Amino acid sequence: MSEPTDQLASPGSDGSPRDPGGQVRCPWCGSVEVERVAEFGPQLLTHAYRCSRCRSPFEVIRRS
Repeated sequence: MSEPTDQLASPGSDGSPRDPGGQVRCPWCGSVEVERVAEFGPQLLTHAYRCSRCRSPFEVIRRS
């Protein structure tokens, strides 16, 4: 398991944690090893995810 870095990973070009191909990446370490842990996050417009590498929870805005 790698340690989280001091800097945030590069987000997608639109500022989201999705890469240009639409795959969700961890905003903390950049890993694609993420799992969706809930259909809805704290807000109805987000999905709740957790990174399998650094174990950080994060949210991704839902796309229609």
